[in-house]
Amino acid sequence: MARKMRDSGVEWIGEVPEGWEITPLKKCFEKTFSGIWGTDAGVGEETVTCYRIADFNYAEGIVSTNKLTKRSYKCEELEDKLVRKGDLLLEKSGGGDLNPVGRAVLVNHDDKATCSNFIQALRCNAECDERFVCYMLQTSYSRGVNGLYYNQTIGIQNLQVGKYLSIRLPMPHLPEQRRIADYLDEKCGAIDAAITEAKKGIEEYKAWKKSLIFKAVTGKRRVGVFNAETQSRREAEKMKSSGIPWIGEIPEGWRVCRVKEVATIKTGNTPDKQYQNEYYSTDSGVPWIKAENLGFMVPISQTAEYLTEEGVKQGRIFPPRTVFVCCIASIGKVGYSEKVASCNQQLNALVFNSRMYWKYGFYVTIAAEEEYLVRASGNVVKILNSSEQGLIAVPLPSIPEQQAIADYLDEKCAAIDAMVAEKEALIADLESYKKSLIYEVVTGKREVA
Repeated sequence: MARKMRDSGVEWIGEVPEGWEITPLKKCFEKTFSGIWGTDAGVGEETVTCYRIADFNYAEGIVSTNKLTKRSYKCEELEDKLVRKGDLLLEKSGGGDLNPVGRAVLVNHDDKATCSNFIQALRCNAECDERFVCYMLQTSYSRGVNGLYYNQTIGIQNLQVGKYLSIRLPMPHLPEQRRIADYLDEKCGAIDAAITEAKKGIEEYKAWKKSLIFKAVTGKRRVGVFNAETQSRREAEKMKSSGIPWIGEIPEGWRVCRVKEVATIKTGNTPDKQYQNEYYSTDSGVPWIKAENLGFMVPISQTAEYLTEEGVKQGRIFPPRTVFVCCIASIGKVGYSEKVASCNQQLNALVFNSRMYWKYGFYVTIAAEEEYLVRASGNVVKILNSSEQGLIAVPLPSIPEQQAIADYLDEKCAAIDAMVAEKEALIADLESYKKSLIYEVVTGKREVA
């Protein structure tokens, strides 16, 4: 028999079982405190672990142990600032448009530790199960409740912790909280394992694609201008050293040349942003490509900003079938446009000449990513200038074989990308189901035996 429900009086929660209380979040805690950052490890009187927002494992709702930070403190600074296993850590500063502040995780380690000053530590009282409260905070976050309680300043968000802790949440008695937490630990653990397996599959597919591209553009996997009957003979054809470490051996009939011999290299620019309305549009014009548009196997067709007719006069414009490469920060990310386009100064544009088929050039550039990274310079931000880029050596088969290799890779990479897309869709479905499951269980809409 279905249990009786009643209106919670809170819109995002909806109905809850009769007997459940609706109580302010702050009543769940016996202690709350803000973190402290301390000084460089080894400088102060005592060195302990300091949990940072970067240590939050949001997927599993726990603190990660991958790379814990050690900081030093005076003994009086640590007084009442140490966290312990079972405490909740609430992100109170940081965030962004896609991930606003307010996410929470559980401390699941026994290390002597504190937390950074961007974090609010919360310790549950004897009437609350910390796992249940953590699941409740996860579902309130996924429902956007935290968005009502933060201030946006330049470059950062700050959670209004006092107001946020006054939000009202459904609370069953402690034994039911524990049953719910046990149930969600089991079910969410299985979902997380499936997500991890899917992500592993995606990485394997990406590695396979990368290997496929490298072998094809360097001739280690012969494709194209010969029929299947002669395939084994061509693959057994003698190989020779290219003299270039990243390339390795190439077929005897191939050559090696520098990028500058097969392409014109030009750096993009940014038309003056003081004339935003005059030079830029958000819906039409010449695509203005940035690093965020690179890294995909399909042509760049949409960008966040476009250059207007006046903007085109100020920008650097490139013809169809130009390959764009990021040469600042995200070194080696590649993309291409099949129509007239422009780009900002983070990118170099490669316009290939008659010696290299442009699509083969695109795949060669992908294969040469590690060489781009090796040649980049700079301590803080890595930069590869156009002159250095022009010196990168690339393999050069005949034009017919270049075209055949590009056609082969178009087909194979599209098939791999389709498999990646299936895995990504599965992950999205699993993550959506997990959020729905947590919400239904912690609000009592799904009963746990």
